[in-house]
Amino acid sequence: MSSRKPAGAAAFLKALDFDQTTVEETPIAPSPATKLRTQPKAVAEPVKAVARSKRDGLKHIGGYLPDDIVERFARLKIRTKLGNDDLLALAINELWRIEGTKRKWEE
Repeated sequence: MSSRKPAGAAAFLKALDFDQTTVEETPIAPSPATKLRTQPKAVAEPVKAVARSKRDGLKHIGGYLPDDIVERFARLKIRTKLGNDDLLALAINELWRIEGTKRKWEE
């Protein structure tokens, strides 16, 4: 296995005029917070209740959409003054209503 760098990395560093020999490896001292976290606690603290998110128990629906759809979505958010979740729910409910109406008339 070769230990040389890929040509792209060398070209990138050369373009930056970066000399690797001038980089000093200085050890980084741990912060005071790190020292506190690594020290053993004398007394066990009681477990605090974790605040529940408003999203607990819900599912995420997402998609990768073209710019024109993203722009429409953003404009609808502004016009309706709804958030992403509410706007998506409204759109899905409206499509569900339309599809349900079509099924009733088609049967």
